Amino acid sequence: MHRKPERRFKGKKFKRDFKPVKMFYPKKVFPKLGRPNVEVDKALKISDLATGMRSINIKAKVIEVSEPREVFSRKSGRLSRVATAVVADESGKINLSLWNEQIGRVKVNDVIQITNGYVTEFRGVKHLNIGRFGSLTILKEEE
Repeated sequence: MHRKPERRFKGKKFKRDFKPVKMFYPKKVFPKLGRPNVEVDKALKISDLATGMRSINIKAKVIEVSEPREVFSRKSGRLSRVATAVVADESGKINLSLWNEQIGRVKVNDVIQITNGYVTEFRGVKHLNIGRFGSLTILKEEE
């Protein structure tokens, strides 16, 4: 039978008369809650990408680019433009987030290479992000 912890009032703090139990879970069951630290150095296929992967190098073809929209950052207080591009290779498709000057560089049917990207999930859909430390290179432009 469980008993409730008693709290004693001393000044402005409550003091518990027991120590909390530290739970142990093997790493295989819960590797890291939140964002797994999976780093990948080799070039991958889109079907291999999973949420939380970092240091991703990938080549893909741009299938479509959405209209840019303006978003206001609460953190920095800046107004930025963002667009979503759908990129694909022979294994599948994924959304790619493009920010500010990246939007004008990428066109439909371009073959691009992303270096040091990472994968997040937004509203249940996987997104490939380039980020501050990643780079976007256009390998082949289609006219």
